[in-house]
Amino acid sequence: MAPSRPTGITVLAILEILGGIMAVVFGISLSYARLVIAMVIAPFMLLFGLVVLAVGYGVCTGKNWGWVSSVCVTVIGTALEALFYGYEGSGLRMALATGLILISGILILWYLWRPHVKGYFQKKFP
Repeated sequence: MAPSRPTGITVLAILEILGGIMAVVFGISLSYARLVIAMVIAPFMLLFGLVVLAVGYGVCTGKNWGWVSSVCVTVIGTALEALFYGYEGSGLRMALATGLILISGILILWYLWRPHVKGYFQKKFP
């Protein structure tokens, strides 16, 4: 019998699906821009959105690849946020937003490694 889905996984799946939808919509809207940089970024944003939608589905359904993909997306997103800290602008609001993104990424990773969460994904390794 498969373990029941933890509430945090439901929340994480919903956030990933919403983020994927927003990225797809943003990618589509960028494709209508007449700027060259927007036309270059649009396909990558669209692809990223579709990947995040798939990750959200994998997390929601408890697929093993959903856990691995969620960890990878969270690590990459948190690392990019840390890498580009300061390039996104200055000011207290930007610093707080970046700090919240970094903290939430770390907390998501911590949560994904909790025993009951790994049990939901049937993870057998530490």
